[in-house]
Amino acid sequence: GAASANPPSSPAAMNRRQSMGGNAFFFAGTDGATSVKAEIVGRIPILRDAAAFREARRLLSENLGGHQALFEELARAGLVDRDTGLLTTGTRPFNVFARIASGDMKQPGMDKEQEALGKYADKFVVASNLPDNDDHWDSEDPAWVGKASMAQRHRFLTCKNLHWSWFNALVFGVVPEGEGGASIKAAVRFLEEMKEAALHYAKTVGGWSDNVGLFFHVFGHCSVNSLH
Repeated sequence: GAASANPPSSPAAMNRRQSMGGNAFFFAGTDGATSVKAEIVGRIPILRDAAAFREARRLLSENLGGHQALFEELARAGLVDRDTGLLTTGTRPFNVFARIASGDMKQPGMDKEQEALGKYADKFVVASNLPDNDDHWDSEDPAWVGKASMAQRHRFLTCKNLHWSWFNALVFGVVPEGEGGASIKAAVRFLEEMKEAALHYAKTVGGWSDNVGLFFHVFGHCSVNSLH
């Protein structure tokens, strides 16, 4: 079957379509990919270092239609509101970290941990994994590998700004300021502050060592389409 979407009605949405020339955008369809997300995975099956991250950003910009094509993909999936450019926080689709960041979803016991962010709590939110995933953090059972928490101490950090230009590290500094995005300089400062927040949390909350790993799930390889 086929599905169609209503044309964008807001000026911002119209500008996005016009900046793409108003034409449908096609890509290689690597490994049967039918989306920007799947194409990134097909082209970069392992994305865990700076070189692969740079290549993902290059691909998006030069080969996959740029931020406009990605916005369209997210909007068609109901993950972004076309008129506001904000991540949606309803239950269909269910975007868990966007819901936590907005306050629409509360996680039991996390209020105290949020306080450990100190001054950074105004901008960022700490979230936890599912209890079963935490319990199986060191399991070698194939059923848990890639699903369980990454370490005995594992938390997510997301931001309260729900504009889609902050939904994933892939697009930091890519969306123009005129469309609600940020400059590269502002994006770098945001990353520095996010790192400061994470390290402050780890030092303050208790039970964490000084050996703290900080990682992003980059779009294509993430299952949740909000910052973490």
